Amino acid sequence: MGSETTVLAFGDLAKTGAQQILIANVLPKTPKENITGTIVSRAAIVEQQSGNWVQVFLCDEHLKNSKGYLGMTPIEPVSAWRIQHEQDPVKGLTVYFTPVKGMADAHVLPIAVQWNPRTKRYQSLDRSYQQFLLESPALSNVRTRLQ
Repeated sequence: MGSETTVLAFGDLAKTGAQQILIANVLPKTPKENITGTIVSRAAIVEQQSGNWVQVFLCDEHLKNSKGYLGMTPIEPVSAWRIQHEQDPVKGLTVYFTPVKGMADAHVLPIAVQWNPRTKRYQSLDRSYQQFLLESPALSNVRTRLQ
């Protein structure tokens, strides 16, 4: 992601025993913006596997994992995201992504992304933050399909 990458979280983020890092390309805020969270152009979660760092989640213009686009990902490209994250001692890392640029609707709800221990990958959650949503290999099919 380049030399401008910032580490936002490090450790056993998914509570699987593997070391992971939440990294991002952070954008500077303009003084007129009153937005909480960190504004990024890209973010990723990388995991240490056999001595190498492997990307397991990517947020660029869309939200993606190894299986495709995450549920609730906007179909139109997003140029900047507001992200906030929290760590639960049992569930691990949850990251909330809210588009802040490139969207026609300014009142967009955050998309929660969390490690799904059943599928062994990061997936988005439904609006109640209770059920994981399936991925889609194509953007035209991204909606709220429950797993």
